Amino acid sequence: MARPPTDTRDRILVAARDLFGKKGVDATSIRAIARAARVNLAMIHYFFGSKDNLVDAVLEAYYAQIGHALAAVPEAGQPRERLEAAIHAIVRYIQANQSVVRIVVREYTLQTPRLRRIVEKFLRPNFARLATTLAEGVGSGEFRALDVRYLAMAVLGMVMYPFVARPLLSQFLELDFETPAFAEGLAGTVLTLLFDGLLPPKPRARPALVERPTRRPR
Repeated sequence: MARPPTDTRDRILVAARDLFGKKGVDATSIRAIARAARVNLAMIHYFFGSKDNLVDAVLEAYYAQIGHALAAVPEAGQPRERLEAAIHAIVRYIQANQSVVRIVVREYTLQTPRLRRIVEKFLRPNFARLATTLAEGVGSGEFRALDVRYLAMAVLGMVMYPFVARPLLSQFLELDFETPAFAEGLAGTVLTLLFDGLLPPKPRARPALVERPTRRPR
């Protein structure tokens, strides 16, 4: 029985995502993708036309789902609530799609011709979505009056770095990067640093005792 076209397309996307993540786009042949997806070359050309279009489709699927996760955050909530939900959603989704993170990192490390298209089509819109939430919090006074550009970079850095540097960090940190506990721990730590800072809360000063004058007996 022939597989439905959507199943074939999805298997090509998964195979391409995994191979691009392991070997890089330029080092991965269409033939290798077809072999991993168990399809013939003609099916890849039928669905995508070219390797660049296939790269776009892999990233489109990834960033579209991040967009859907962020869009599910209630717009009516306060900026802090929305930021909390967004960071948890982003961490969980990055954890589930680390091959795509490696693709993007390799593209900007090598400064490939595809990089500008990736930035404009995928990275900029999602950065803007995060920056908008931060700007609303700054504007309402809920967040400190910091430059939103630096603030958004800091947030993304804390969220992204553990996954980008996983091959290094896993050599000496006893953490399982694949577990729900890791995602919750990372998101929770980022949010604690954002909202409460690194320094412990200062103990409240006790009010000074005022010594009442004793009354002399009449």
